[in-house]
Amino acid sequence: MLDDIFIDNDDIIYQKNGQIRTCDDYLYGYCHLFALSLKEVFGSRAEIVSVWQWEERNEEYESGYLAHSYVCIDNDYFIDARGIIDKATIKEEYFMNEEDVDQVEDSHCFLHSYIKDGFFEDFLPDEKEQIMDFISKNILVYDIDN
Repeated sequence: MLDDIFIDNDDIIYQKNGQIRTCDDYLYGYCHLFALSLKEVFGSRAEIVSVWQWEERNEEYESGYLAHSYVCIDNDYFIDARGIIDKATIKEEYFMNEEDVDQVEDSHCFLHSYIKDGFFEDFLPDEKEQIMDFISKNILVYDIDN
């Protein structure tokens, strides 16, 4: 079955000037960049989903981090750097405490804003193009309709 096919965590997706990023990097640390690239490839079929994990939250103080960004295609299935995933995988791998998790409204704008403000890392030179090329070459892993 196609949804049982995954990209290996060690697969190199980006490489330039001695800088290398693997699938594992785009699962843990740079998932927002992969999600933005998936959005470019899939266009209007794709909605970026970003999940915020709260560490502490009270009237005086809020502290949290981006747990994971991925894409929902046609309101039907989810994909990240490894390929097609299910909600259980996302919860198991990225949520420390499901009660303290929020889905970010308008994740696409949120990610661009946090990149612009320097909170999240931006694409390296040619990185977006290399990610999109990788997705296109491995489209069977990312698109259930192909």
